[in-house]
Amino acid sequence: KAISLFEDVEGMRREFSDKNKKYEGNIAIAASHTIIDVFLSPYIEKFRKEHPRVTFHLEGGVFGTVVEKIISSQVDFGIAFVSSIPEMIECHNLFETEILLIAPKNHSYFHGKNPTLREIAQSPLILCKITETIVPVVEEVFSQAGLHPNIVITHNNSISVKKYVSQGLGVSLIIGYAVSEADKSSLDIISVDSCFPKMKYGLLLRKKKYLSPRAKAFIRTIKPDIRIK
Repeated sequence: KAISLFEDVEGMRREFSDKNKKYEGNIAIAASHTIIDVFLSPYIEKFRKEHPRVTFHLEGGVFGTVVEKIISSQVDFGIAFVSSIPEMIECHNLFETEILLIAPKNHSYFHGKNPTLREIAQSPLILCKITETIVPVVEEVFSQAGLHPNIVITHNNSISVKKYVSQGLGVSLIIGYAVSEADKSSLDIISVDSCFPKMKYGLLLRKKKYLSPRAKAFIRTIKPDIRIK
């Protein structure tokens, strides 16, 4: 309550003093490394072209770290996989994405264009083991099917995963937004919608938190129809 009250007073003071100015100041965001590296970067580039006096501080981490930084007000907001949301946080849906299977070009890991869950589990898997929420989902699917995935390498970011896969060291299950058009030249990208569920991501805010005009404006850049009180 003390943090909220201080933020309200300080935020309103800044809002009135900057009323006739362009947005300036810092926006702090917590999210996974893949969200930061892939999803956020084009929005930040666009926003800074329009408001060059706004700076960004990005905190990468696991879901628990993101939530902790939101609740303690170390960041303005967070973006994360929507699973179990604490009572103190409100969630605004952002997007839904699929899990994709990626493999090196000219590989021989699977027979045909639609590999089975068993074929995927038996192949050498390279995963984002530490920071990505996709891993528990993948492991649960394999467990329910009575399969034990052959995980041979783990990384803490999707860029390294894609590099290792392109070098022929294995295959990977990766979040859809982490795969770009440029990746198609070095990777085979396979839909596995029939095997794995879609992943829902949301924008997370501490309830009753004061958001600066610049933070609200940036959120509207990401998703114009979001309404923040």
